Amino acid sequence: MKLVLAVAFSVLAGAASATTQYSDRTAFEAATASLTTETFNGFTSDVSLAATTFDVGDFSIATTLNNSILKIDADGADSHSVNGSAFVRGVGLPGDMFTYIFDTAITAFGVDLFGFNDFEERTRVVINGNTYTLPVVNGVVNSFFGFTSGTAFTSVSFNVIAGGEDGGFDNISYGAVAPVPVPAAGLLLLSGFGALGAIARRRKSRAKG
Repeated sequence: MKLVLAVAFSVLAGAASATTQYSDRTAFEAATASLTTETFNGFTSDVSLAATTFDVGDFSIATTLNNSILKIDADGADSHSVNGSAFVRGVGLPGDMFTYIFDTAITAFGVDLFGFNDFEERTRVVINGNTYTLPVVNGVVNSFFGFTSGTAFTSVSFNVIAGGEDGGFDNISYGAVAPVPVPAAGLLLLSGFGALGAIARRRKSRAKG
């Protein structure tokens, strides 16, 4: 019975700690239970974010090196705007990092991008000490990065590793991943454990009789 229980919990733990990366916002949103999205449209004037940590509300935005140029572009008139509205403009050299730091732990993160990972430019994402690859795009175009995890995290860092990155962040969505259904194997093992327990109780009852 202990073996059955241990295997069952192993299966469930594997499901709970699973991570998934998305390049499509629709698929990402379908995998989440609740999301909050920061569009930056509430900003009426530009805000410089270079070499500082700026509190947006539920999260802060920080840069790690002075080579970075990071700002909230309030009117969205810049050519690297995701959709023509307010957005975060990021320009960095290899070694620079833009980090989103959340006030409370989350299990889902998504962001619309423009101009990232195109041509010779390359940026990686770091979450919980693990590195993930942004979609590689052909030209200065829109893309999406989404991530869900059974393990909660409080920061998402974009690390420039090649070229001179020049792009936009917008529509930062964050919250909770949808509950993962118990795998069929886990249900089978748990039901088997329950059956074994019932047999053991019957044996004890007969022994007493």
